[in-house]
Amino acid sequence: MSNAATKIETPEPPITTESVLAEMLKENTGRSMLDSGDHYGRNYESNQGVDFESQPATSIDKYGLFPTLNVYHWLKERLAFDPEMDARLQAFVETPEMERECGLACMEAFVEEHLPEATGLYGDGQPFTVNTYNGECSLSQTLQFHYFEMGDQPYLALQIHGGCDVRGGYTMPKIFKVTDDGGAVFDYTTVSVYCDNAECEAYWDSEDGGYNFVAVEWDTDFQGGDLKANEDGNYVCPDCGKGHLKP
Repeated sequence: MSNAATKIETPEPPITTESVLAEMLKENTGRSMLDSGDHYGRNYESNQGVDFESQPATSIDKYGLFPTLNVYHWLKERLAFDPEMDARLQAFVETPEMERECGLACMEAFVEEHLPEATGLYGDGQPFTVNTYNGECSLSQTLQFHYFEMGDQPYLALQIHGGCDVRGGYTMPKIFKVTDDGGAVFDYTTVSVYCDNAECEAYWDSEDGGYNFVAVEWDTDFQGGDLKANEDGNYVCPDCGKGHLKP
């Protein structure tokens, strides 16, 4: 009888949308001589050891100014990782002609060269690229993605900004299916706040990342700058003066 210890193989955890997003958020996107990360820190560094599932989907930012949408929860609600399409992209990334182009240029070239039938939004026009930094955005981190549709299915080739300065420090691209008709992935500027006073229940929407709010079914419109945070960082409802505004 052999006394040799039996080696037990530990199965690899399944690849899920959640695990891919968490991996991207923690991906080391490097350091640049031109960025300010050594002073301010980098997104991927602050994400190490974070349990993204336990984080709130929305919050008021640390300055007490604007509601913020947690990028992990926001993406999870809208995307589903596509391992087959992503495998095609990763094979393309590893080709000699693409070995120096592992980011934006690579994912754009992949769609152009290997998916010539791909279209833009709702089947019209051509695939296109979005960087959420280029306009109002309520997400907790910047996204860069190449949007395309194959028949009735919308896709994103997605990068998450893991660095400090937005000019660089993006993750390797991954491909996801968009789980609705495609429009929700462009809804990164819309946030809402409501009064948690049961006797009030006032509610406001913003379509520009929290700079301006419009009361819902109320007569009064007000500017985001009129919201005053109290000492514990919460907004006091300007309608009733008692409740706090929650995102």
